[in-house]
Amino acid sequence: MIQYREDGHTYFDGDEVIPSVTQILSDGTRYTPGSAERGTVAHEACASFALDPEGLIPDNDYAQAFAMWVYSRAPKFLEVEEVLEGCLNGKRYAGRLDGLAMIDGKLTVVDWKTGAKASAHHAQVAAYALVKRPAKCLVLYLHKDGSYDEDWLSATKLAAGVTQFTKAIMDYGTI
Repeated sequence: MIQYREDGHTYFDGDEVIPSVTQILSDGTRYTPGSAERGTVAHEACASFALDPEGLIPDNDYAQAFAMWVYSRAPKFLEVEEVLEGCLNGKRYAGRLDGLAMIDGKLTVVDWKTGAKASAHHAQVAAYALVKRPAKCLVLYLHKDGSYDEDWLSATKLAAGVTQFTKAIMDYGTI
């Protein structure tokens, strides 16, 4: 069974370290100072609101955008920040799924982002979709001004994400 350690964002199965989806997809891009902390704080606030949408609106600009999306879409979250494990072509991987929800009667993987759009986002969601087998997939971009953008993955986008993730995991750890 996969164990997750917050310090270092590391996944383990016993003594074996399991690479994360984000590690596998990392292209060495440097992020702006504070972006990781911003993302962590926003993710925690969004997760808390997803679990209790009747609660107080979070005191975080990105999470307020998330709350507006929740009010608009009315998702029923089945899982929030759940650790998952997958295997593709004999290579194991792990990750933390932001949300698995019923939206418009369809099982949907939801991944929320506080930064700019990146090509790896579709691949990340595709890796989660390989495990959860949802009907739909969504990358939800949250903005500091309280707005949001939905990026629903069409079959073509999802297939491209699977292809990108497959290449990345097969190349991972090789010189």
